[in-house]
Amino acid sequence: MPGKILSSNVKPLGELNPDFVLSVKYLVDQTGVPIENSDQKFAKLIKTLKSAGFYSQVRPGEDSTLLLFIKVSDAVLLKALKSFHLKDYLYGVKNSIDDDEQILEHLSSAEKLRAAYSLISDPVFEGGAGITPGAGEWAFVEKIIPLYDYELTKRLITEWSKKPLIDENDIATIKDIAGEKVALYFGFLRFYTVWLVVPSVLGFVSYLFFSRYSIVFTILNLLWAIVMTNAWKKKENVYAITWNTKDSSFIETKRGEFVGETEEIDTVTGIKSPAFPSWKRTLRELAFIPVAIGAALVLVSYQFGCFFIEIFLNEIYDGPGKQFLSLVPTVLIVGFIPILTAGYTIFANKFLAWENHDTNTSYERSSVQKQFILNFLASYMPLFITSFVYLPFGHLVNPYLSFIQTQTSKYNISIQQNRFQINKDRLNQQFAYFAVTAQVVGFFLENIVPVVIRKVTEHFRSSKENNSAVALTDLPEEAQFLSEVRKQVALPPFNVNDEYREMVVQFGYLAIFGPVWSLAPIVSLVNNWIEFRGDAYKLFNETQRPIPVKADTIAPWNTNLRFLTWLATLVAPAITALFRQSDILEESEGSYLKSPVRIPAWTLFAVILFTEHFSIALNFIVEAVYNKIGTKTERNFKSNVYKTRRQYIDGYL
Repeated sequence: MPGKILSSNVKPLGELNPDFVLSVKYLVDQTGVPIENSDQKFAKLIKTLKSAGFYSQVRPGEDSTLLLFIKVSDAVLLKALKSFHLKDYLYGVKNSIDDDEQILEHLSSAEKLRAAYSLISDPVFEGGAGITPGAGEWAFVEKIIPLYDYELTKRLITEWSKKPLIDENDIATIKDIAGEKVALYFGFLRFYTVWLVVPSVLGFVSYLFFSRYSIVFTILNLLWAIVMTNAWKKKENVYAITWNTKDSSFIETKRGEFVGETEEIDTVTGIKSPAFPSWKRTLRELAFIPVAIGAALVLVSYQFGCFFIEIFLNEIYDGPGKQFLSLVPTVLIVGFIPILTAGYTIFANKFLAWENHDTNTSYERSSVQKQFILNFLASYMPLFITSFVYLPFGHLVNPYLSFIQTQTSKYNISIQQNRFQINKDRLNQQFAYFAVTAQVVGFFLENIVPVVIRKVTEHFRSSKENNSAVALTDLPEEAQFLSEVRKQVALPPFNVNDEYREMVVQFGYLAIFGPVWSLAPIVSLVNNWIEFRGDAYKLFNETQRPIPVKADTIAPWNTNLRFLTWLATLVAPAITALFRQSDILEESEGSYLKSPVRIPAWTLFAVILFTEHFSIALNFIVEAVYNKIGTKTERNFKSNVYKTRRQYIDGYL
């Protein structure tokens, strides 16, 4: 590592007060001479950032990296902020233009970082430096990470741990630190958790006074799902108005990886910029459908195969080692799904690059929906198989027991020869697993295991450094700060879509299969109460600080919530109609030869058809009512828009 890079113009980092740290790959040979043009690339990076208005300082990193600390100059920052405010005003996101003093007075940490990051990453034709980590000519730039105020985040975690539930002021604090996109997730988590009180109370009452698969609870649970999803749309709009992000998605800058085929003049602004035909992107997105269908068929076929293996080992096989062999299907599922997901993700990423999305929002939405296909099948397919294959048709195995016995005897495999009795509690046990055990395991894997792994990794890294002939030498006054920065650079990014996925899948379990066990909402309520604390700790301590991003919606997760609600109107009434009799799954003489389902097929079809149409009508009514009822925030917003336009007209006249 050449000394001139680290020694030239070295000032204490405390004087710089950096906004970001860039982790830069800097390869040297055994004598310390740069290889692969590392010095030239690094010099170009510093020159580019200086031209964009950034001050910089360099410190050694780990594993052949340099840490480049940067801070944007006040003048350049103010110019960028004024540009953002002007653009917001022109597109109707803001109703007025703030002067310099007002801009700086209300400037949050997130807004400052968002403006500074745009100067780094925006394409050159949009006024940025065009630095895209890990891509193109900037592939040697591994990460660009905004820095936390560690004392502030530590204090917030301590305060929130003492609260039963965060309030709107806490959501606003998250917004000021991590940006609107992350704050919207915590706002949704808070909103959804509060709304879980309703099905929790209803479920507890149903558990006390009604039998399983209660018609009353099924109807009320569906009503809750419909009202909750529409109420969130209203709440989401309130957040967008309060945070001045409403319609902000219309002014998003182009992705650095976007490649325009032509240049078009914006019909609104008159500005010429690279463009890509929307019809061509749509066709490329549609071309992914065969891949998605193929992956879905592979997963469903594998799940059915594991289901048959599980039924054979648990309920037909009667030989040695049964208690251990019964774990085989679980091992097969746990081992296969990550492999399939990894392969599917590779294909999905190649298609995403080919689709050539112009904005990060468009790219992200396409990615989320591609992944949600497998998430949906992996989460709900086992319950669908039990509900609509195993329980209604499992008795049909009995006539084939003698044939199975003949075939298995060739391999000295013992089976039950008398009868095959359906496990009447299978659906309950499965749903209880997904509602309780899976959430506990998921929380452990999400929040506990990464901490343990990080601690162990840091211990071995520290031991390695102590035994190394060359150790990192930091200034005493910077040592603690640099240690924290190096730890943060090694952390994974905070993926808000992973958090949404967890909550949306949970909502699907409650809405679709809620009648199976009415106490499930209580379990989810407790889980989410703990989940917030885990997510807040993870945001501030176990992941890198996210780049603040404006957002006025949680889309595409709104679409997924509506889809799951619609699906619930089909499945929840169906399983209630199939299994609502208290004795329908009880064993009796000769019951193993009969289907436990007593309802005629045409009646079941009529129930599903009626509930779906009724729910669609109900959703239409609820949505219309919510649209009619304006919140105080929405009324004030409309009033301010009117007053601003009135003043403009009066001044014009």
